[in-house]
Amino acid sequence: MKLFNNTKKSVSNPFFEALNNTGSTGRLLAECLIKNFADRKVTLVGFSMGTEVIRCCLDTLADRNSMEIIHKVVTIGGIAKTE
Repeated sequence: MKLFNNTKKSVSNPFFEALNNTGSTGRLLAECLIKNFADRKVTLVGFSMGTEVIRCCLDTLADRNSMEIIHKVVTIGGIAKTE
């Protein structure tokens, strides 16, 4: 049992690694939208892990008062929190 617990901790989980990267990816997407699409409206579409990226992007856009860039948001089969 002890060997299993040690092995479990040392093996990385791709899902949680990807989930940890959604914040930085969402912030990067927001920066890209602000820099390149400030004069246009965009629609964001996310599936699965992409919904969390969109949530982080929207949080960043809201913090920077740039929500006017967003026209629509579509999420499908998402994992995003509904806080």
